[in-house]
Amino acid sequence: MYGELWAPSPVAKLPRWTISPCIWFGSRNRGQRFLEKLFLLAFIVRLQNIVIAVRARQLIGIVLVVSLSFTTAGCGAGDEWTAKRPKVYRAQGVVKLDGKPLEEATVIYHSQSNDVSAQGVTDKSGNFTLTTYDANDGAVEGKHKVVITKRTYEKRKTKYDSPEESSIALIPKELLPTKYALPKTTTVEVEVLGKGTNNATIEITSK
Repeated sequence: MYGELWAPSPVAKLPRWTISPCIWFGSRNRGQRFLEKLFLLAFIVRLQNIVIAVRARQLIGIVLVVSLSFTTAGCGAGDEWTAKRPKVYRAQGVVKLDGKPLEEATVIYHSQSNDVSAQGVTDKSGNFTLTTYDANDGAVEGKHKVVITKRTYEKRKTKYDSPEESSIALIPKELLPTKYALPKTTTVEVEVLGKGTNNATIEITSK
């Protein structure tokens, strides 16, 4: 009777981890629990890095697709704009101020029939060649208001100038009568033809 009462249970001979997970986990020391938490944290961080890498690859793919779409659309739009833009014809001329060639003046042809303008700069002899889209390609056909400007820039000290640090502003000064500076006020008009040289002689005065 007593032998049966005090006989060890068969379960007691099994390893501790097979008896009950709750008993095993409860018996761990602080060092074991710390290492398990550290391992779990490292696993979570690794998993997050994998997710971020996958999302980054997906995002790169999306950006590439969108970029290609915009590039294709942009090229198509550019070709369409080039095909529809008004045709231009070579145009050049000479500007004289009080009968003498005007050097380093900006000449702009403003078309009266198209929302397009052409521009050129005079050389030492007062000669200029107009550009609308590509270098020296000319101007659109029709009548134009001609704007002519020539500026110099004066250096003036600003309020921020000091002995330690210089502060200078460039103030533009118009050297020609202001009536030539705007399409609404200019008295110069030129017509560009769809044939010929379109070589204009422009005479302006300093008064």
